Amino acid sequence: MATSIKRFASLPWIAEVFALLGGLVYLFQAIKYAALQVSILDEGAYLYKVKNYIEARVERKHVLQGLGEVLSQPQKDWVRDHLVDGLLFELSVRLAAFSK
Repeated sequence: MATSIKRFASLPWIAEVFALLGGLVYLFQAIKYAALQVSILDEGAYLYKVKNYIEARVERKHVLQGLGEVLSQPQKDWVRDHLVDGLLFELSVRLAAFSK
């Protein structure tokens, strides 16, 4: 018994092997735990911030930046009149769905 303990203690790399095995077990458990968790990102808060940003900073005259060459004049008028309002409405609907 004593000789087997001495022989076991004379192997200095055995501690490193056990530490590596323990690290691998921990890694696999962490991956399993992360895969089973539901996302807790607060998408409602993000949508609320986007809505506030659009209301405060987006000007209707700048909505068409980069689209002027692609759209015809009636399309430009519609986008200028309806795009921001439609976007704010959609954000409000999605925020209402999060609050339920």
